Amino acid sequence: MTFCATFSDVMDEIVLAATDDLPGPPAPLLSLMLTCRKFHSLLEPTTNATLYSRLFRQKFDAGAIARRFSSNSVDASSLALELQQRFMMLRRIKRRQVDGPDVRDAFLTAYIMLAEDDGKNIAQLRWAGLSDFVTDYIRLHLHDGAVDGWPAENATTTLAVALFWQLTTRSALTAECDEVRKEISALLAPYALVGFRYPMVRPDLDRRPASRGPPTDNASPEHDVVLNTVYLGQSLALRLPPIGVYAIPSYIARLERSLLCVPLGTPNTRQEAIAHGVTGFTRMDVEEYNTQFVTRLHPSSAVGCMSSTSPRSERHDMDWSWITRRPCPDMQCGYKLGTLSGKWLGTLQLPFPHEYAFLEANGWNTSPLSNTVLMKRPLYCNLQEHYRSCESPGLSLALGLHKFLEGGPLPEGGITVQDAKSPSEVFYRTWDEDGDAIVDGPEPGSSESPACDLDVILTGTTDARHGQAWGAYQFFGGIRMRDGLVVLLRESGQQTEGGAANMRSLFIGYVLSSQNLVGRWRRVERVPAVEGIWALSKKE
Repeated sequence: MTFCATFSDVMDEIVLAATDDLPGPPAPLLSLMLTCRKFHSLLEPTTNATLYSRLFRQKFDAGAIARRFSSNSVDASSLALELQQRFMMLRRIKRRQVDGPDVRDAFLTAYIMLAEDDGKNIAQLRWAGLSDFVTDYIRLHLHDGAVDGWPAENATTTLAVALFWQLTTRSALTAECDEVRKEISALLAPYALVGFRYPMVRPDLDRRPASRGPPTDNASPEHDVVLNTVYLGQSLALRLPPIGVYAIPSYIARLERSLLCVPLGTPNTRQEAIAHGVTGFTRMDVEEYNTQFVTRLHPSSAVGCMSSTSPRSERHDMDWSWITRRPCPDMQCGYKLGTLSGKWLGTLQLPFPHEYAFLEANGWNTSPLSNTVLMKRPLYCNLQEHYRSCESPGLSLALGLHKFLEGGPLPEGGITVQDAKSPSEVFYRTWDEDGDAIVDGPEPGSSESPACDLDVILTGTTDARHGQAWGAYQFFGGIRMRDGLVVLLRESGQQTEGGAANMRSLFIGYVLSSQNLVGRWRRVERVPAVEGIWALSKKE
């Protein structure tokens, strides 16, 4: 080994030791590079990509990258370039200038870092002051370029609202004063509440060719948001979720800060209600909801239902699979079985039909919602997944569940469902957290769509206690594998005088990495359709 090679290795170790545990760019590295030409030559990125790749792993989390990209697709040069780009964007964020053409690039860098966060990334983002940066943008520029009062839905606004939701913590929400909470709610309201302008369901993006080239910010009339970029030397077409997916939980979390009132004459307990022949909720039911902090937020220690030994970034693997069409290991075609099985509780915002019609005719400039009291109601359900492997999965078989559910309780082990497209019956195995449910999919990092050979349908009910208080319901539906869209049909357990089930409602939404299931809902029989919003959190 030559003296120069040995000296270079020593210099690398000196740099790594000097920059360890320091947030932000490695300042000692720059000081060493300015010492003399020899040091500059030894430490330059073009001649020492290995050092910069090691600095990347020292400063940022790399576990998610190893899971989501094949081992031979990410080299030292790619990590070295990403290190420089990240610190350039972090410095941009730290300056807290929330206007300019590169704001979207800063948002995208932060969005990817949060999707890969195992502790190091969030420390760097806190050093840069990301939370204040995003909040400033939301309050100052979210509605820039609005047409007839309708704010734009594009990559910049979608990333901003997504980051705002991901950075919302319980302490931050509690610290918001009423004035700020009302201001932010008003800014998010059109994205969250107005389904005819900001739809929850996307067209079939799988049939649209992904363009290649420099980053672009595309928003079609159907509000498709496709962001073409290059990450770690690879071209990615990021198909961002609808902006409402992120606006709804932020909006409902603030709506939940207003407590439900207990009407006069409400029984205190269930026993008292039964004694007086009264049905519906009791004071204890209302107080239970008011004290639960229903919508799950993003505390840094939360890992959902995963074990304490699992990397925190794993909770974002499903989102990454659907956004990039790059499945992760241990995922059934981009979906992790067991995600939706369990107890869920949350909030239902009731539709406002007269104001909705006014908005359709007049736009958001003359929004009547500022003087409208939005009604909310607790929402409880226990969901169970049933799955099978098939060549062309979809939601069609879920339509056959109606007849099945009329037959009584679910059998153990699985269910047999009538195929809506043929007279045949299909068996679905019921997911069990102690069972082995592995369905083979594409290799990690491949460009193959995660919508492969897994079909998942859902059944559910409201538990007896909450059914007595807020209504007993049955749920059935399914998951669209190509993008994670969840569709649930809810039917009331009560019967009309004619014996037919009433109050049928359609729930459409997405499950988030925060263990929230969010979306919009409407009455099936109501014409024209008027939508409300809902958010459920998985109970541990």
